[in-house]
Amino acid sequence: MKLYLSTPLSNFSKYLPHLVEHCVWHSVLDPNHYFDFSYGLDGVVTPEYTCFEYDKWVSYEEAIDMIIAPLDKEAFIYETAVLKQELENSSYDQRIYEAVLKKYLKSHILLNSLETVSWPDVQKYHSTRYKKENIIAVDDDFHILYEGFPLLKKKSEETLEKIIDEFSFEDDDYFLLLYKNYNAKIYRKLYFLFWMFSFYSTYSQRWKNCEYYYLEPYFNRYAAHCWILFPKLDYQKMSLDFFLAGKQYIIRMISEGCFKERFFLNEYFFSIPFDRKEVLDLYRNYTFEDYLSEIDAFL
Repeated sequence: MKLYLSTPLSNFSKYLPHLVEHCVWHSVLDPNHYFDFSYGLDGVVTPEYTCFEYDKWVSYEEAIDMIIAPLDKEAFIYETAVLKQELENSSYDQRIYEAVLKKYLKSHILLNSLETVSWPDVQKYHSTRYKKENIIAVDDDFHILYEGFPLLKKKSEETLEKIIDEFSFEDDDYFLLLYKNYNAKIYRKLYFLFWMFSFYSTYSQRWKNCEYYYLEPYFNRYAAHCWILFPKLDYQKMSLDFFLAGKQYIIRMISEGCFKERFFLNEYFFSIPFDRKEVLDLYRNYTFEDYLSEIDAFL
């Protein structure tokens, strides 16, 4: 079972929502609640939402009551020190995501930086965002158990901007394809390309070039923008047979019900309607020639 909350950045920084997520876990730290609400559980904070994941036997009613309960000041003091350790050792994935944002979208955004916030700041953010009307609860199959807010309305069409570039990060070289103000069709096409690049980069580096450690593609988004980063390889070498097999694998994954969380997040946090048939039709009609025309832009 999972709870999702809309938790936007505070002054273009993730520090405050991230610290609040830590404090929520810590505030229920006692023997009666430890194994259901702290031990082995997972929390994720993004620029758009926070997710808390619980064991399936925990009721969503209990979980909601726990996260909206007032925070403990001792948790704030303790978790400030813990978060400092976490941010001083941010992952490669977190760093490269922030680097793309800073270069192409928001130069002043801070996702992995330490800040100084007060106990009243934490209390205010928690009371504003951690309330029942800002929570969605889902079961393990992403059936809605509790809906505190409705689906996001379809966003109005804005001017689409496409960015093609080479991107270097910590001695690693990538291609970048980024869309500002993307729509549902662009998002779905980009996700298809991400999977094809993932298949081929693994095949060519691990199985053809004798590399055990190798770069992998990224698919990311922020607000109305989404992008893929993929290692600088010769993707024109992908054969038609490989493309068709990879395409069929993507179609099979979607037909068999994969990506349930992604479909859910698209509807509730990114204004992309769920339509499995529409996605499958788009992918079935995507040709090898379409793929090659995308690759041509990077040559």
